[in-house]
Amino acid sequence: MDSTILFWNCRGATSDVFLNSLLNMLRRHNPTILLLVKTRTQEYRAGTILSNSQLDFVAISEVSGHVGGIWTFWSSTKINIQVASIFDQVIVSLVLKGQKVDWMLTPIYVSPHSVVRSGLWQCTMKLRQCNNVPWLLVGDMNQHLDNRHKKGGNKVHWRRSQELQDVLDERSILDIGFSGPKYTHRLTEGLQSQDTRKSRSLQRQYNTYLEPIQKGDRETFELKCHGLTRLVLQR
Repeated sequence: MDSTILFWNCRGATSDVFLNSLLNMLRRHNPTILLLVKTRTQEYRAGTILSNSQLDFVAISEVSGHVGGIWTFWSSTKINIQVASIFDQVIVSLVLKGQKVDWMLTPIYVSPHSVVRSGLWQCTMKLRQCNNVPWLLVGDMNQHLDNRHKKGGNKVHWRRSQELQDVLDERSILDIGFSGPKYTHRLTEGLQSQDTRKSRSLQRQYNTYLEPIQKGDRETFELKCHGLTRLVLQR
């Protein structure tokens, strides 16, 4: 089964500019699954996307104030997904082939706060221990592994980058890399600016590659996957 996943670290899903850009990309790429992180808005906007696309289901991890927010959309005519659990930093979805789990999908938004972040890492360890299927994680890690993924600004926080690397190693998770521009957005503060990439696609035992599909300061990628509940809405 071949699937196409469209991922966007959108940093806000409220504006009409965002909605128009998203709908144009959906028409162009016709993804099986759409993942949005950092939506920073309430779930009513997800209904608008459902009404104007071929996607007919969505699972939502709601925002906390104006922080976070994860939406997983999919087309039930192309793929069979069962949402296993939803937390404030992750949605755990099981992709079924017949009655069996074929692979696991977890879009995540990693909190910048250490106490909250540690809860997510504990959750991913339990997922690793309870499942022995191919596993794809994609999202905003809020942390660089090293200085190669940023230019300008402060240096990478060594302890936090080591924490992330330890998490990946303990769960046998690999960074699948990317093609295209090295940096995906620019942050300007006063007279200083930094170019950076914090969104990553990670996998275990999976034949996947990542392609950028829109240039600019937004992190938008198309994942080509081969061989393979708090709120769930239906259009």
